[in-house]
Parts: sequence; structure tokens; C-alpha cells
Amino acid sequence: MFRTITGLLLCSFVCCLGMISNPAESGEMDTDKSTFILISRSGEDKRPVMGERLEGKITLKDAAGKPIAGIKGADIEVISIEDGKTTTMTLSGKTNANGEIFAAFSPGNTQTEHSVNIAVKASGKVLSTVREIKYYRAAQFIDQSQPLRSGAARLWGSGTIGQSFKVGKISHISRINIMSVKNEGASQTVGTPVMKLYAWKGDLKSTLAADPLKVLKNPQTYSNPYYKRNIMSFNADLPVSPGEFYYFELSIPDKSGDKEKNYYYVWNCWHPEGSFFPCAPDPYPDGMAFISGSAQPKMDLVFYIFAPSAQGESK
Repeated sequence: MFRTITGLLLCSFVCCLGMISNPAESGEMDTDKSTFILISRSGEDKRPVMGERLEGKITLKDAAGKPIAGIKGADIEVISIEDGKTTTMTLSGKTNANGEIFAAFSPGNTQTEHSVNIAVKASGKVLSTVREIKYYRAAQFIDQSQPLRSGAARLWGSGTIGQSFKVGKISHISRINIMSVKNEGASQTVGTPVMKLYAWKGDLKSTLAADPLKVLKNPQTYSNPYYKRNIMSFNADLPVSPGEFYYFELSIPDKSGDKEKNYYYVWNCWHPEGSFFPCAPDPYPDGMAFISGSAQPKMDLVFYIFAPSAQGESK
């Protein structure tokens, strides 16, 4: 069954990058010059599948086309209509020096193909751009995930980075996505990571003592140009037992690379005592990260476990 995401989730991703000393100098907001777009992996509008998170960018400009910085997110309303229900929410933060502020959307209804209409109202004015998001039934759906991030670990040489996790009611994993990217400017002296999948045996030593259930190579990669974060996607095609725990581990097969220049960033969410939102108290309580064999009970990797959509349909 699809995991229902309650309501349309909206959150600001970007803090003000540069404030204009007096935003009013840019003039009043023009509803025709201001825009609202949906961001895809290629930076253009897209139509998402059910359960897929979608990012949007709101850009506020005056009649001369100049960006308006410093508009509070509290003064920007995002109005959505889904299945006849209207939801109005405000953003946090402020528009940046380019007049931009970002939001994230997930459908409240993940069970049927449907549309969500979204309008933006800023400083009491409704933007001319109104978006209709059409959600289509996916070939795959997300069973387990930890999407939050606050930092990254480095993968190179003989090091390993892993994550334990629990599957839901599914019987097959089709794909596993992580957030990872090669260090900018790195040469080709660091090899492409592989992922090993194991049945979790209660502790890491016992788990790794058994042969991996599968070794996944040649991951696909794609990126979001606005946030410069890369997704590394491994095709798993692995039968699993519902409700059981598993473990995946990343490594560099030829042990190439170095800690200074040639390595991969693997994003994670660290949640120590007193940590700031969104990583406190524990974004994924059914597992934890492991760095080169060392348990990290206050850390989880950014990951997505996918299953064929037929497993998520109501019977």
C-alpha cells in the first residue's frame, strides 16, 4: 500500500543570499513579471509520478523586471486545491538577492491519478502563474526513505559507508537511491562506487560475515541544477521479506582515490543532542549509518528504497 503523505508539504530551502538594504526601492511586485515554476532534474517543468517529491521556485519581480529581495516567506501564501480541499500555507525565510524562494511539494493523495492546482499569493497579490500538477501512477513507489540532509561523509580508498533499514510490507526492492556526487574538480583516479546488499543479522560484524545478497554496479546518476545535489541510483531487483531488516554498503572496488581531492560525497543527516531541525531527534529510527565499520547511531544517510507499484495498491 502506498505510504500516504498527509497534506501538501511545503518548506523553504533557501535562506536570503543577499539583502537589498531597502527592498521597496525595487518597486512593487508585478504579478505578470513574477513567476512560479516546478523544477525537474533538468531544471524544467515536469509531471511527477505519485509519491514523488517535487520542488518549486517562486521569483518575485517588479514592473521593470528587477528582482525583489527580502520579502518574508510569511507574506507569501501557497494555495493548493487537491481532491476538492483547499490548503493555504506560508513559507519560511525570505526571497534571496534574485527574488527567489523555494518550496517542496508532495501529494496528499497517493492512491489515485489526480491533479493539484497551485497558486501563489505574495504581499496580497496573486501571481498570474497558476500550476496544475498532474500525478500519474508510478512504475515504482518509495517504501522507505530518509530525505533530510545536514552534511556529507567522504568515500574513497578502502573506506565504506553503509545504512541499515527496515522494509515495510513489500516483497521486492526494485531500486535504491542515495545522494552522492564526486568531489568537484576530482580527476578520474577515484573509481565508481558499488553497493552491496545484505540481510541484517543484528550487528555489522555478523551481517558482513555472510555473503551479500547482491552486488550492484554501474549506478545511474542525475542531478538537480538548483541545489547541486546528485542522485546515484542502483537497480536492485531483490526479493525481500516484509518487515525484515537489511543493510547496504558503498565502497570503491579498486580502492582508488584519496581524502584530499579524489573522493565522493555521500550526504547524510546527523542528529546529535540539541541538534537543529530537521535532523533532530532521529529522522530514521529503523536504522543507522556506518562509516568504515563504525556505527553512527546519531546519523542516517539520505536514501530511498523503491518497490514495484503493484505492491502498493490496495487489495
